Amino acid sequence: MLALVTEPGRGGTARIAQVPDPPGDRGFVRLRALEVGVCGTDREIVAGHFGVAPRGRDTLVLGHELLAEVIADDHGFRRGDLVAATVRRSCRRCAACDAGSPDACLSGAYTERGITALDGFASELVSERPEQGHEGRMDAYERLLGDAVAGDATLFARQDVVEAAWAIVDPVIHGPSPMYDYAPGSWGPAEADALVADVGGWNTPQ
Repeated sequence: MLALVTEPGRGGTARIAQVPDPPGDRGFVRLRALEVGVCGTDREIVAGHFGVAPRGRDTLVLGHELLAEVIADDHGFRRGDLVAATVRRSCRRCAACDAGSPDACLSGAYTERGITALDGFASELVSERPEQGHEGRMDAYERLLGDAVAGDATLFARQDVVEAAWAIVDPVIHGPSPMYDYAPGSWGPAEADALVADVGGWNTPQ
């Protein structure tokens, strides 16, 4: 099947490529991807700034935001059901992950579809485990996409609120202040030190 892949750490390697079909065993639900979001995270992975390929591989299938259709009745799902899948997966060893909150993982040993050590959803077919959150709770992407499909706008900001927020943010982004690059995982660019030099510098956590 075809998928959108890249080689993490090497900018300019994103491409459409043939990849093996996903697992078809009884532990998974087979899905057909309908929509896959592309965000700033994907752009940074494609640029080579970060991302981790699955073990033993050089390539990573992109796409961590998914709306998919169930292909066949299985695991309580019916053919044609619209579903979204979780992005970050438990490390299975910290208190946050044990409590069903992998987005707050304390060990840093989590995996993520399309980002960290797990293939993403930008492929013709996807296999996913049927669990939908811990003890029936949905993660953020499941709730967001599920509400969008259902037309429930309760947790969405109104357009005038979004426009007001951008009226504040946009001048900062496009203003006269220069933008500085800094290494992923660092505390920011060295130029930021000048902002607090006269008060003794940053109190950097250890």
